[in-house]
Amino acid sequence: INTIMPDGTNGFSMFILITAEFSPFQLGFGFTLLGVGGMLGVNRGMDVEPIRVGLRTGAIRSILFPEDVVGNIQRIISDIKQIFPIKEDSFVIGLMGKIGWGTPTLITAELGVMVELPDPKIVILGIIKCILPSEEAPILKLQINFLGVIDFQNEFIYFEARLFESSVVGLTLTGSMAFVVAWGKSSTFGISVGGFHPDFKDYPTVPTLPGAFRDMSRIGLQLLSGDNPRLGVEAYFAITSNSVQFGAKVELYAGGPLGFNLYGMLAFDALFIFDPFSFIISLEATLAIRHNTSILFGIHFKGHLSGPRPWNVAGEVSFGVFPFVTITIGFDVTWGDPALP
Repeated sequence: INTIMPDGTNGFSMFILITAEFSPFQLGFGFTLLGVGGMLGVNRGMDVEPIRVGLRTGAIRSILFPEDVVGNIQRIISDIKQIFPIKEDSFVIGLMGKIGWGTPTLITAELGVMVELPDPKIVILGIIKCILPSEEAPILKLQINFLGVIDFQNEFIYFEARLFESSVVGLTLTGSMAFVVAWGKSSTFGISVGGFHPDFKDYPTVPTLPGAFRDMSRIGLQLLSGDNPRLGVEAYFAITSNSVQFGAKVELYAGGPLGFNLYGMLAFDALFIFDPFSFIISLEATLAIRHNTSILFGIHFKGHLSGPRPWNVAGEVSFGVFPFVTITIGFDVTWGDPALP
């Protein structure tokens, strides 16, 4: 409850969050009801950007069935203040539910539907957890944090989901996806699984969500447990109203004493632009013994093909032939019609 508004004047705002969890209540077909909740905000609005960030940091736990409220009260209040700021003549109402499946419970889904009035904005927030246990460690530990936004005032629909503290047979699993459709003056479309091409800068614009699409995580799996040695695979795929892009990367690292390490990497990236039509396909590979990030003995290749106006092939090959001595051979060939004015 606040009696002083952000500008220092007298006023009133209130936010109430209530949750209740209980023994599983059978719903049929293996589903159980584990909890219910609700929220009410008077002279409060919803700021979706902090919720987006909370998908990655886990701050959405402060809204959906928060745990250890007494021990985490300072963090919970801080998160609520950011997500539901004071906003005169605005109201927030919401309902929450927690559902499980299986005996014992293997999958849980926490879902909240929140509405801001009078300018209609609907936010759907959720956490899905799946744990397949075994005698030693879980075979699968999956948590998906997701957010959906329907904003009628700014005329867009947005959805984002992130893997959080997930693993398969003890191997770390990461990734995120996002989708947007905007109409009206800022019409746009975009969908991405794992992010975008490294050189792509024309991200889909989402009103009131400045960070959308800009901090996505590659779909990745660490094939070795631990940080040393490590072997990881990652990939991405994206479509926008004017592009298609995809890529993948495999990376190997084995560290030794005094900063010496064995490093291997193979990466592929492709970006196709529809209007005016153009493309760039890149390939990079490294196999080397290094000191920190400097190649001592090994080879590194980086090149790309782009076109069609004009066609261009460029790249370089670097050889580490002696400690701190690197020989680089480059090439750059262009042909065909010039770029359109």
